[in-house]
Amino acid sequence: ALDVRTIQARYAGDRIYLENLIRHLGRLPEISQLSLYGEARLGDPVPVEGYTKTEAKVFRASRGWLWTPVAVPQQLKRDQADVFHAPYLVPSKAPCPTVATVHDVTLRLFPQYNRPRIKAGIRNLVLNASARSATAVITDSEHSRRDLIRVVRVRPDRIHVIPLAAGEHFTPGDVETARRRVRELLGLDR
Repeated sequence: ALDVRTIQARYAGDRIYLENLIRHLGRLPEISQLSLYGEARLGDPVPVEGYTKTEAKVFRASRGWLWTPVAVPQQLKRDQADVFHAPYLVPSKAPCPTVATVHDVTLRLFPQYNRPRIKAGIRNLVLNASARSATAVITDSEHSRRDLIRVVRVRPDRIHVIPLAAGEHFTPGDVETARRRVRELLGLDR
């Protein structure tokens, strides 16, 4: 099961990350189904078209802030999920292993850029608790891994560095076509 609220909320970087994660997980033969967990109060539907083996599940909590710690574990239990993955926030008590992707800890490192400070402080506490309770943490770089160890105090053996990959549309083109196009653009004859 995957938390796809960032797709619903249109956060650019997390959205691209999750869309590609869903697309590629859906291609793996050992995965029979992906349950995409969305939040009813966000309004945007969970996009499942074009993804294989996916099912959208939109549900709400009695209070919005109870979605991750209460509503998600209940849904995971109903679904008998094998694993739950989310960007940044996973429930501290879940009926299955949890994986949190933490791209960086800039909220902790640069609090002066996060307003209001009380909300940033609460987000930091929640992020810390989530990263420490996750079965595994994925991050994009060795630098972020070191920050997670030093600042958030996540155990090193639970952090896995998986660099972001370029999208499938970023592939080498035909060399002769590229040379011809450059010559045309620059007005060169050779």
